[in-house]
Amino acid sequence: MEDGGLSRAAPGLGAWVAASRLRTLPASLAPVLIGAAIAYGDGAGHALAALAALLGAALIQIGANFANDYFDFVKGADTAQRIGPRRMVQAGLVRPQTMLRAALLAFGLAALVGLYLAARGGWPIVAVGLASILSGVLYTGGPAPLGYRGLGDVFVLIFFGPVAVAGTYYVQALELDWRPVAAGIGPGLIAMAILVVNNLRDIETDAAAGKRTLAVRFGVAFSRWQYGLAVLGGRAFLARRLGDSFAVVRVPDYPNVQVYAENQPVARTDASGAALVPGLRPYEKNHLGIEQKDLPLDARIDALEVDAVPYYRSGYDVEFPVAKANGALLRIVAADGRPVPAGATVRIDGRAETFPVALDGQAYVTGLKQSNWIRATLPDGRTCEFEVSYPQTDEPLPDLGSFVCVEIKP
Repeated sequence: MEDGGLSRAAPGLGAWVAASRLRTLPASLAPVLIGAAIAYGDGAGHALAALAALLGAALIQIGANFANDYFDFVKGADTAQRIGPRRMVQAGLVRPQTMLRAALLAFGLAALVGLYLAARGGWPIVAVGLASILSGVLYTGGPAPLGYRGLGDVFVLIFFGPVAVAGTYYVQALELDWRPVAAGIGPGLIAMAILVVNNLRDIETDAAAGKRTLAVRFGVAFSRWQYGLAVLGGRAFLARRLGDSFAVVRVPDYPNVQVYAENQPVARTDASGAALVPGLRPYEKNHLGIEQKDLPLDARIDALEVDAVPYYRSGYDVEFPVAKANGALLRIVAADGRPVPAGATVRIDGRAETFPVALDGQAYVTGLKQSNWIRATLPDGRTCEFEVSYPQTDEPLPDLGSFVCVEIKP
């Protein structure tokens, strides 16, 4: 039997999987994982809170997808002329009211998960949770839907970025920190780029339905500019018009590093460690590199050369994996004050990498944290250990002085 052209038959599992748009879930789960990683790095990780945040984010995303499927059909944005993945209500595979109930169920389950998070994190988490659910509903629903007024991009940037990362961090560490907020900008920009692509694809049907996305308001050229700005990390470069392929090379936090293309100097990184390299060959390997001499002594890098293969007249994002070595000179002495003999080795507890001990008990150790237990293995097989505190310093090669290595009895 038919009702308004839609089948009354219960939708199958495949229809619900398609309506869930599982391929969109990484955009909502990635910021939660980033927030959890920062919390664990600070020693403030909380497994149950992290898992609850992950589940809540997935449920809100699925609920928003269901709501979008329903409201875009009701408002006339999803029609037979629409390009892209099939929408279940428009295709007649799920009745509108069934989809609406599914959206409410997903949001309700997210709220149940949120009760635990609220009990742990208090009113700040209640506010974040309610705002996230409301944004999912009001993106295409309500009397003034955000997506229909060109505000969706801003809300996606905020809620898939700093809010998600900082909220996940807070519910574990139970304190605010600026780093999760800053770290959230990256995933927020990527989520916004995904939305820009969708809006650019739907520009004609959205315009016909009165859905005034930024693509509809400002046109194709603006959307391409917006997408490029998002995927390149929100960075803009002053340059002449680019008519060819290019790369944005990043050596994070290392300014004035010479960048080479095919062994020819082409640019230097700016104050934040980024450089624009134009004139790349599309669909071919372009050899980009930097030199160790441009980096400070305490910089560690896994690769000095990277191959960039851009599309035609497109950008390519290149990041050289440079990080501060957190290294220091140590002088290791035994309990009687004599230096540990040359030929001994030391390693930071919990790591496999070893460092040799030279004359007078001197050793250069990298990868130090604020607090470290270091174990030394002597040439005769005996072992000893000592604790090292690593200070926050700008010195490339700090000398931390002498440490007494206490023998470990077998």
